[in-house]
Amino acid sequence: DSADITSYFFQANEEFDTETLVQKGMDRDTTLSALKAALADLSGMDDFEHGKLEELLTVTGEKLSLSRRQFFGVLRVAATGRAVSPPLFETLEVLGKDRTVSRVKNAIQRFSAAG
Repeated sequence: DSADITSYFFQANEEFDTETLVQKGMDRDTTLSALKAALADLSGMDDFEHGKLEELLTVTGEKLSLSRRQFFGVLRVAATGRAVSPPLFETLEVLGKDRTVSRVKNAIQRFSAAG
C-alpha cells in the first residue's frame, strides 16, 4: 500500500540491507566512492531543487564512469533504503538537504562498518 511505499518520507531508513547499495557491475570500493562523491555534492548545494540535483549528480556519475542506473541506484538506496521509489530527484527535494545528507552519511558509515 502507499504507506509502505512512502514511509521513508516520515521515518529514518536505518534498517535496510547495506548490500543493496551495491549495484550491478559495481563492487564495494566503487560503491563507497559513489556514496562519498554524492555526499560531497549534496553537502555543497545551496539550492536543493530537483533539476539542479539532477544536473550536478549526472555530471558526478559521469566523472566516476558510472551509468545513471548505477550511480542513482546507490543514491536512491542511501536516501530511501529502497531500490524503488518515486522519481529520485523529486524525492530528494522533498526529503530536503539535511535529511538527505544525514541519510547518505549514515549509509556510508553502515556500509563501511559492514565491509
